Amino acid sequence: MKRIILFGFIFLICKTVMPQFVAMPLNFPWDTSAYLTYWTSIVDENTVWVGTAHQKSGGYAPYSKAIKTSDGGDTWQFFDIPVMGQPWIQHLSAWDSSICYYLFTDGFAYGGAVWKTSDGGATWTKKTTTQFTGGWGDVVHAFSADTVVSIGDPTNGYLEVQFSPDGGDTWTRIPAADVPAALTGETGLSGDYCAVGNSIWFPTSKGRCFYSHDKGLHWGVAAVIDSYIRVSFSSEQSGIAIIPGSATHIYATSDGGATW
Repeated sequence: MKRIILFGFIFLICKTVMPQFVAMPLNFPWDTSAYLTYWTSIVDENTVWVGTAHQKSGGYAPYSKAIKTSDGGDTWQFFDIPVMGQPWIQHLSAWDSSICYYLFTDGFAYGGAVWKTSDGGATWTKKTTTQFTGGWGDVVHAFSADTVVSIGDPTNGYLEVQFSPDGGDTWTRIPAADVPAALTGETGLSGDYCAVGNSIWFPTSKGRCFYSHDKGLHWGVAAVIDSYIRVSFSSEQSGIAIIPGSATHIYATSDGGATW
């Protein structure tokens, strides 16, 4: 009996201290569509921005709403981003509760466009012009409020990396001399990347990992495995790569992605 009572007491303590997850509904329209919250950008414990893919029975549908909570998920705000054409959100990156960048492609024309808000979502400005023309935008990351890098699929034989030092007002494509050549058929993966400090990494469809330790100005690449991978880093030197859906192998690096 004492053992039973003791076990019950321990169980109650464990239940008391166990972390509790609480659902925070975003209240999407109740229709036949699927609203897939693929991407999040977490600013702090209260502020989170969300990127959504809108899927109907015939495939992906246009969607260009930014979503944000400022109270830890108790309430959510939806903001219209005035993207023309057939916009598909590919990624987003928030610097704080006011500044956030959303990356779009067009369902018909492809390409890529970065849109920015500086007032918490109330107004939006398109910050790119001809960038990613003929390509496909995959990732956007804000190293600061103004220093932004956006990455896309190969054009002219190498992956397109666009760099802005002024909040998207001007962009410079990183030259081929500083970005290793792409393999045949190699692409980036929408929203798949990791950044720590001044370093950034992104995997490709050919199982390689590109890496930069100077905010995207110069790049190296390492082969991990001939398969889709995802990467995560705990510091600028230590990271892992996994094959999505498989727990068979984990690949690790301790030199910033140069070897695995």
